[in-house]
Amino acid sequence: MGRTFSITSQSGSVCRVVSTLAVVVVMAIGPTQAAETEPVSVADETTLKLLQALDQQQMPDVVLWILDRVAADKQAGKPLQQEVAFRRAAALVGVSQSEGDAEKRGELLDGAQQALDAFLASDPPLDRRIDALMQKGGLLMARGRVNLEKAKRPGADPEALRASAVPFFAEAIASLQGKMAGKKEEITDVSNAEDAVLKALREADAELQVASGGGKENDAKGKDGDGDDKPAPRPTKTRSIARMEEDREELRGKLLQVRLLVADAYFDKSQAFPPESPDAQTALQASTARYAELFKKYPNRGAGLLARCNEGRNYAAAGDYAKALATLGEMLAIEGNGSFYTTLRSKALNAALQCWLAEDKLDAVTDAQLRMALGGVPDDQIDADILGMKYHAALLLQKRAAAIPEADKVKRKPLQRDAGKLATEVAKAGREYATEARDLLAALGTDFDSAIADGATFETLMDQAKLALT
Repeated sequence: MGRTFSITSQSGSVCRVVSTLAVVVVMAIGPTQAAETEPVSVADETTLKLLQALDQQQMPDVVLWILDRVAADKQAGKPLQQEVAFRRAAALVGVSQSEGDAEKRGELLDGAQQALDAFLASDPPLDRRIDALMQKGGLLMARGRVNLEKAKRPGADPEALRASAVPFFAEAIASLQGKMAGKKEEITDVSNAEDAVLKALREADAELQVASGGGKENDAKGKDGDGDDKPAPRPTKTRSIARMEEDREELRGKLLQVRLLVADAYFDKSQAFPPESPDAQTALQASTARYAELFKKYPNRGAGLLARCNEGRNYAAAGDYAKALATLGEMLAIEGNGSFYTTLRSKALNAALQCWLAEDKLDAVTDAQLRMALGGVPDDQIDADILGMKYHAALLLQKRAAAIPEADKVKRKPLQRDAGKLATEVAKAGREYATEARDLLAALGTDFDSAIADGATFETLMDQAKLALT
């Protein structure tokens, strides 16, 4: 018997989407793939495929609704029940990303961490353990960042809030960073993502060696030099060599992701300490060294390019603006379409704008870069770097306007209008840089009001009205 979901509390549009997805999922189901320890029923596999489809449609609220019903279903098998905890964590993180209130966002992330801990305690297969540990590392970093954002609020105790963020970043590093890279001993501790991936890579190498007849070692050290020649247990399943190679390549990609996350966590940790303190400098240097190593080894891969971009940002954080701008300039010059390149250029421009502001080089930004900052971004692509880029561009434009002599004050209005538009976008998002954006709008005051009166869109006016009421 199948499992049905009757969504009576959701809107009609959501009902239609879920109904359509359910039909697609049922039609697409092929032979049930058995798990290592327990077979998956047709009903459970249908539910898993539905959840995957909802993830692709970015509907975390509906995912949570379905997970509540699966958790109460006594007929659900162990593999599906294990997935409930993992997918609940992912869905809660998804909901938190659109939550503007830092307190509520923190509560959602707390719930997500509890779900991940429950999943890891259920002794999941190695591949799912890797995903969970990576998710946990990212989640802990997000929780620490929430406290860093709270520290910016008027009336907050910034020192105490920043100090409270440190344990989250330290725990994130412990969840992600391994101890076995370059070592040949057997990996028995898979409580961190890096060592768990390395263990899986060893097993993948051994499986390929057996499948190819046990002849020449099949690149046992891996293309990234992080595997070794220690044999792993013989594979228990027969798969095509092409599929084995695809799985190994996916693991190599995850290893890069984990190491990028470790570098990110060290950077975030550096921001939780007083800027000139030894703790801040040590964490920042650890982050920069890891970014530099990743780019050196993978200069043509996405992870390597992101690492290079963040390396430049780290130089800016250290006050080495010349080195930062030289590094960031490489990223700003990269051509390419798609969300990855948009993210890369936005990260680079956000950091470069901060350098130009620090050095008072207000004319260094190009018209094309300002157009990029002013451009619209889909809600699902908005992140801290996008918001930072828009806020720092607004601040630069406001400073440009202020530098124009009184005799030419008519030339200020376009700059003030664009600065106000950008600051309004950031304040409206209610996330990173929202406090700073509101302060900037207050500083613009009547200058922005008169500027938008000359050419404001209805949307801009409505945004201003909503912000005035909050």
